[in-house]
Amino acid sequence: MKEYLRYISSNIMAMIGISLYVLADTYFIALGVGSQGLTALNLALPFFNVMSATGFMCGVGGSTRYALFRESETRKANTIYSTTVLFGIILGIIMIVIGQLFHYQLAYLVGARGRILTMTSTYIQTVTMFAPAFILNYTTENFIKNDQAPGLAMSASLIGNFANIVLDYILIFPMHMGMRGAALATGMAPLISLTLYGIYMVKEKGTLKIIKGYLYQEIKHIFLLGFPAFFNELANGLIILVFNALLLHYSGNLAVAAYGIVTNVSIIIICIYNGLAHGSQPLWSRYFARQDAHQYRAITRYAYRSLTVIAIFLYLVIYAFTGVIVAAFNSQQVASLTTLSITGMHLYFIGIFFMGFNILTIMYLITQQKSSPAHIISLGKGLFLVLPVAFVMAFLFKVPGIFLAVPITEGIMSLYSLYQIRKKTKIRT
Repeated sequence: MKEYLRYISSNIMAMIGISLYVLADTYFIALGVGSQGLTALNLALPFFNVMSATGFMCGVGGSTRYALFRESETRKANTIYSTTVLFGIILGIIMIVIGQLFHYQLAYLVGARGRILTMTSTYIQTVTMFAPAFILNYTTENFIKNDQAPGLAMSASLIGNFANIVLDYILIFPMHMGMRGAALATGMAPLISLTLYGIYMVKEKGTLKIIKGYLYQEIKHIFLLGFPAFFNELANGLIILVFNALLLHYSGNLAVAAYGIVTNVSIIIICIYNGLAHGSQPLWSRYFARQDAHQYRAITRYAYRSLTVIAIFLYLVIYAFTGVIVAAFNSQQVASLTTLSITGMHLYFIGIFFMGFNILTIMYLITQQKSSPAHIISLGKGLFLVLPVAFVMAFLFKVPGIFLAVPITEGIMSLYSLYQIRKKTKIRT
């Protein structure tokens, strides 16, 4: 139990640190640029989600394979890491090219117009320059945790994100760089974390290191095992993209700004749930590799009990301090923005437990190499179910219906998740 608490606490702190990438941007942009900047940032968020989702895919898929061989075949395990790094760099370079060539078109595509189009385009162009750094940061963090160094992963993430907050302030206020400054601060933070990971590997404090040689056949395993985590993160971007379009249609820019506030709170909550899931993953993978059913089931009990406690706590905090949270992002004290944001938060977070339940179950299935049911949960809540629900709810109930689409979808998918975890795990005693 002590080891489990150590893993999940360090992972939750690290994931909260990751959420500060966007949260610090939102807060300082709200103060320095205003509601238009808030709208532009929320329109650009899906592109940030693409980078983080790719990092999660490489990190979860690769580190799950790494954990299987770390104790028995160290060289193969490190070759898997090297292959994952190369895969991540290639994907990151592709994102740089797309972001630099088509940033204006991408901003227009997500609904930005007028002055907001310029702001959104600037943010996309700047933040995508750091795509390889984002991907490698998420990737290496997962491998470090599977190298039994969760404390380092937490420390590196928090240090990088503290630097992000400081840089946000400096670039937005004293240097008056606006949206570009916010994007630069966000992009520079993972470079600091990667430096700390590099020092760890150079000093050979653990097993993890980059070595010559690649196992290209591992890319298939990395993709299949990492795809649920990829889509789970990408789903957030897809939901933001569609919801922004619906809100622009049924209301306008202020509704998008209000949804931006809700989204930022949601990012923190999802990061906490990802921390719980990613903290459980190394232990689940370890005991599955050893075919130790007793310890595997113990970790499962701890994980779902922890989820229940965390969800109840988060629910109470959000509903007790909704007004305070909204006021922090509404520096101009726009009354209609306050009303829309409070209503949105109260509706959106009805499904707070179901969100965590599905995220944790996806990781539970991945550690058993059950990628198909994990894919079903990810695809259902991120695309095939949530989008039809969003369109139907928007048609029936307008803006309130849009905020209710996610909790309804998460609740439905949690029934399938429950069905999957009630199945017997194929593991020897």
